[in-house]
Amino acid sequence: MATTMLSYKGVCASIRVDGKDLPVYAAEKDAHKGTATCFIASEAGKAFSICLKDDDSGRPRRWALDCRLYFDGPQVPAQERLLRKNRACCKISTLITSATSERPLIFARIETTDNESSLTDAIPSDPGSIRISIQRVVVSNHPRPPLATDNIAYGSQVAGSGIVHEKSKKGGGNKTSLGPTRSIPTVSLVYVKDYSPADAEPFVNFIFRHRPEAVLKAADIIPRTPPPPAAPEGPNQEESDDEDPENIKARLRELTQREEQFEAERIALEKERERLKRKRGNVKNEEDELHPHKFFRPGKVIDLTDL
Repeated sequence: MATTMLSYKGVCASIRVDGKDLPVYAAEKDAHKGTATCFIASEAGKAFSICLKDDDSGRPRRWALDCRLYFDGPQVPAQERLLRKNRACCKISTLITSATSERPLIFARIETTDNESSLTDAIPSDPGSIRISIQRVVVSNHPRPPLATDNIAYGSQVAGSGIVHEKSKKGGGNKTSLGPTRSIPTVSLVYVKDYSPADAEPFVNFIFRHRPEAVLKAADIIPRTPPPPAAPEGPNQEESDDEDPENIKARLRELTQREEQFEAERIALEKERERLKRKRGNVKNEEDELHPHKFFRPGKVIDLTDL
């Protein structure tokens, strides 16, 4: 049975859909980068939650965990969540769009077009990725409502919300999108600071790379289910020449659909291979992407909603 959670340095992370944690595949850890990665199968239109658990919650410690979110590439501003040192778990299922509103996180198909004039600049830089960057911090005040002087730039959408060309290697997959806006009680904020000088860099990073299930099976990331064994033929069983024409047409349509599905999986697999080859030859500087002070000044504000 596949595991449903990434675990590293005493912290566990999972992606939950319909109340169940999704199985993770091809899980890896990179001690040099402090990163744990895996693949999960995503379904367009499904809402999801990010679940974090502190396995060391039963042990006394002096720090809290500051969780920063990256969807399809860049960090989402003003969306830091705090897992306090006396709390064992945290669930993140929405994007905070104002002090009193939020939008649920959902999986969505990456839209493609062959019309050059319909392309937008907001294309994913790392499509199909959910990254949670965690740092150790200490809280310097009690939770309070946000003030106008806080100058919080709430995000109203996630990166990669645009349309890409159908020939792009980024097509054929899923991305993170948002559901309808809904009202919430006023969020609570706290100020934090790094626990130690060593905590200027992330304590641990979790990266979930999500793809449609068919794409992961085509790439052999999810093992394919073997077909059931054929039933033995009877001693005198012969193929009938007078089979119903409608049955023959239905079977032909089924075979055509299966051929189209296999071809789509082959194309998706080829795109994934080309993307990985290209990325291997042009590795990004992840330290720039994960810089802890990219969006927050010293004494940064952290959202505590949904803890």
